[in-house]
Amino acid sequence: MSGASSVSSETRQAIQLRSGSILSGGPLHEVWYAKLNELPGQRSLWIGISLLASENGFRRVAEAWAVQAHRSASREVSKVAVKQTFELDSFLSPSIPTSPRSSSARLGECELRESLTRGTIRSKGQEISWDLTLAPRTEARYELIPAPLRKFRMTRSSVETVQADAVFSGTIRVNGEVFRIDRAPGMQGHCSGSRPGHSWVRGHCNSFVTEQGQPGTLVFEGITARARLLGPMPSPWVSSLSFIYQDKTFAFHSLKDALRIRSSHSLTEWKFQAERGDIHFRGTCSAEHKDFAGLTFEDTNGSLIFCSSTNLADMRIHVYRRGKLEAAFHSASSAGLEIASRTKNPYVPLLL
Repeated sequence: MSGASSVSSETRQAIQLRSGSILSGGPLHEVWYAKLNELPGQRSLWIGISLLASENGFRRVAEAWAVQAHRSASREVSKVAVKQTFELDSFLSPSIPTSPRSSSARLGECELRESLTRGTIRSKGQEISWDLTLAPRTEARYELIPAPLRKFRMTRSSVETVQADAVFSGTIRVNGEVFRIDRAPGMQGHCSGSRPGHSWVRGHCNSFVTEQGQPGTLVFEGITARARLLGPMPSPWVSSLSFIYQDKTFAFHSLKDALRIRSSHSLTEWKFQAERGDIHFRGTCSAEHKDFAGLTFEDTNGSLIFCSSTNLADMRIHVYRRGKLEAAFHSASSAGLEIASRTKNPYVPLLL
């Protein structure tokens, strides 16, 4: 079955209530984020606005994040990461959406909406600022976490892709150096809940080429994750994948899909497979340790989540039809890969 998976009314209502009454108390972990790749310059930018209200009520903060990375001609990677922390009441909550496609956040000098994002973040002598418009190339919005897992409270979080296939234009300034961006591919997303996941691997790419070197009409978004069940005990790994291929969305978002998708990962690589009917997708996303930025997030119970994140990963996806290879796609240094765990990757320094 093909066709886009819509965001449930239950998820929309929960997002609205959390965002509209953020100061009312209760544990909360919520992040609005966007990422883009400036392909000719081998540059990437990830920006985020996050909220944290701990279970015990002692930690109530809002934070603005940005990570810019650049791969040089010699394959060396330089990274600049900045974060500013504010009191929770500094966050300007979005109004209750009149449309399920409304999503926005504002904190300090930073703003993220569906049509634009702008901001400035300063920390430890570093500064990243940006002023960008964004527009969808393909209409693609969905909830990645299977609905039954949320309904039966096997997970306390939702992961929503707001725009899976967007392009960004404008300017980025990193420590005074200005970069002009013209239709750079990227995405926008939002996750929220009373508890973040226990651990996860997540990937995205909308800048593929074919074996002949032509632009590839493929968009990928996926996650393999574990929730926390009782105490420190995590759930089994479950997966959710989405492919936009030949102008159709193949969404593997159901509980049945989650149990049938094949997925494995290491500290630097993620492999995944999904099939439905006569079509079969196989993918690999990988990066070197030096490509990753180490980020630290806090759970609502006070424990830490260590995230190795890069938007300079390589991704390959092969599409089979009735057992025969139909198409092959490759993305060099322009795919997003995020590996989050309760233990730190010893080979990736923590930047934030």
